[in-house]
Amino acid sequence: MGVFRLLGGCTLILAVLATQSQAAVITPTAVTASSEFAVAAHLIDGSGLDGVGPVTGQLHNNDENGMWQTFSATPIGETVEFDLNGVFDLSSAYIWQYNGPSGGPLGLPEPDRETGSVDISISPDLVSPFVSLGTLTLAPALDQTIVTFNEPAQAFALAGVNLARRVKLTILSSQIPGSDTINGLSEVRFEGVAIPEPATLALAAVGLFSLPWLTRRKRT
Repeated sequence: MGVFRLLGGCTLILAVLATQSQAAVITPTAVTASSEFAVAAHLIDGSGLDGVGPVTGQLHNNDENGMWQTFSATPIGETVEFDLNGVFDLSSAYIWQYNGPSGGPLGLPEPDRETGSVDISISPDLVSPFVSLGTLTLAPALDQTIVTFNEPAQAFALAGVNLARRVKLTILSSQIPGSDTINGLSEVRFEGVAIPEPATLALAAVGLFSLPWLTRRKRT
């Protein structure tokens, strides 16, 4: 009976690890920005998303109160940093372009506040330096005057193994260079495979290595 219990426990552990090995959409649990005209928390709280279907397929509305905006002499070099609350092997980034109109939801589009390109960097923990994965170039936002919810996510594939606990986006350019001191983004998500904690892996290893010994003991 003890052997079967251990088998069941190890099966459960392996099932958990198998589940963790599947790529999934990651919503960061915390975010900080180098400057804020509109708070960076809007990038991860789902404010402005239509809530229809998988989050990566949802559309963002044109209310600038649900977006992040920088606040400095120039947006170039401004950063936003995400904590994933765990280590993941990242495979994709999903970014909703800033699409807020001037003067609130019924105003005219503000393409001068749209981000042109960003550097994406990662760190495997809370203290290690960030390492750049390269530049992501964003397309302009759709015409905000058409419908309330209209801005889709832009998907960026990340090649190779990218172990990350933190992700940082650094603004490199605007859609209209030099036209405004404010740039922004609407929402950000990532996709990747969760990396099990060392304690979880150790527990699974102990269970698996115990099986041959218990099997031999049962036979004697």
